[in-house]
Amino acid sequence: MAKQKISRALSLAMAAALLAAPVAAQDTTDWGQVGDWLIAVDPTLDNSCFALNEYDDGTVMRIGLDMSADDDRWYIMFGNDRWASIEDGGEYDVALQFDREPEWTAGATGVNMGGDVNFLYVFGSDIEFFDEFVRKNAVTLFYDGQSIAKLSLSGSARATNAMLDCQEEQVAAPAADPFAGKKKKARPDEDPFAN
Repeated sequence: MAKQKISRALSLAMAAALLAAPVAAQDTTDWGQVGDWLIAVDPTLDNSCFALNEYDDGTVMRIGLDMSADDDRWYIMFGNDRWASIEDGGEYDVALQFDREPEWTAGATGVNMGGDVNFLYVFGSDIEFFDEFVRKNAVTLFYDGQSIAKLSLSGSARATNAMLDCQEEQVAAPAADPFAGKKKKARPDEDPFAN
């Protein structure tokens, strides 16, 4: 497999769109649990589903879909309370490596989601990334040429399948308020010319 690149311009444009929306953890809704993976819904991204795993070293990894975008966008993010120097809106060149496969290089954007944990967000649309995510044993995150996190992907295939089931359920669900946006009809004894 040739070395894959996630377009820096694409990731920065998508990050700008995401930064405009609140993404705090309290805005999400739990959907289920698959092993160590939490499956949840993010209403700030048009009810997009994601899988989240927290590791013993304090690193949190979240991978999900972004249904608020017009394309087939996915994202992956990494956070750790020790990474307090990540600047909100900052740009960071990172690389991700699944097992011993060639690295995926990307431009990550720093995001503070409230609280003590700062995150690196990486966006893309290449489905091969998800293929590696579900088939490999571990992912290593590199910054400035150094490994800063090596995380197990145990259960990632089942978690991804559950995330996709969650997303199908969200797409099929009726609108929260099917009457929103509909005008109330005037009663005959009221002003028929009123809005």
